[in-house]
Amino acid sequence: ESDWGDDDDDDDWDTKKRSSGDRVRFSMIDIGVSSYLHNDGFELPAELDEFDLLYGGSINVNWHFFRHRLPIIKRTIFLEYGLGASWMQYKFSNDFKIMEDATEFTTIPIDDDLRKNKLKTTYLNVPLMLTITPGKRDNYYISGGVYGGILVGSKQKIKDSSGDVEKTKDDFNLNKVRYGIEGRLGLGPVSFYAQYSLKDLFKDDQGPQLTPINIGLSIVGF
Repeated sequence: ESDWGDDDDDDDWDTKKRSSGDRVRFSMIDIGVSSYLHNDGFELPAELDEFDLLYGGSINVNWHFFRHRLPIIKRTIFLEYGLGASWMQYKFSNDFKIMEDATEFTTIPIDDDLRKNKLKTTYLNVPLMLTITPGKRDNYYISGGVYGGILVGSKQKIKDSSGDVEKTKDDFNLNKVRYGIEGRLGLGPVSFYAQYSLKDLFKDDQGPQLTPINIGLSIVGF
């Protein structure tokens, strides 16, 4: 009698896969703060005062379409990779506009007390991490590795004192390719992440020298 298609075999395979720690998760979500550094510090020089941030509106959201933990050493050390999208929103404390379609990076002041002034960027991301789970529970872990991304959209949104909204889509001389280092720490129901870009927000000599960083919580994680 043939065992082809026997459900018991499938159950055994699934059990072995789970016991090895091999795991795929879909639609994981991070929410945190977007910021940037200048010369490895948060304080900006006088010539970059207009890029001072309001952190209450500077937000990072990472949506991981999927992440896969592939065991290297059974239930202890894993190679982790995936695919996702990352949104960075920088809310400026000053009133200015970045000129679109400009050959050189240019900003112009706005003579109005703006309600909102935001730059939003969207990247498609691929992470590659080494993850260690010291116990039997997958949600206790420490991860470190790298990520790379491609710019797929950017816009500046301005809301003036009368409530009128202006949205300008442009690349604003942003770096279209980014890469950096990433760390994650899982402590049961709570997990944290941090990302440090090794590429400036804007192209070399075509915008202010600002190094993006993101810090926050994994709302839906492993």
